[in-house]
Amino acid sequence: MMTAPVRIQRKREKGFNLQAASRAINGLPAQCVDRSTRWGNPFRVGHGLTMKYADGDKLQLCDHIKNDAKAVAWFRGLCEANLARNPAWYGRHFAQLRGKNLACWCALDAPCHADVLLEIANRPIKCEATS
Repeated sequence: MMTAPVRIQRKREKGFNLQAASRAINGLPAQCVDRSTRWGNPFRVGHGLTMKYADGDKLQLCDHIKNDAKAVAWFRGLCEANLARNPAWYGRHFAQLRGKNLACWCALDAPCHADVLLEIANRPIKCEATS
């Protein structure tokens, strides 16, 4: 049985080593998923989000996001919509996160998009679900 990956909080403390901290928790490596990475949550509290298409058209996805929970809910919806639209997207992108602890700056007691990524990346795959 696989050790369950968890969310860990990044720190700006001198000498903080993300990989060492991660392995001390459960022996798993860490993957940073904050906004400086491709995994960052594009939905920010206090902002809306507009997508721009290659032809120049724009689509307003959401208006002013009021709190962390709403930002995480929008992120979940975006992930699930992408998975439903193109299941191969799951295999290409989420496989990189599977079995790793995920690190973000969010407080551990606050809603965070990394929890969504943990859940999706570590869902049973077909051959695991049937055994």
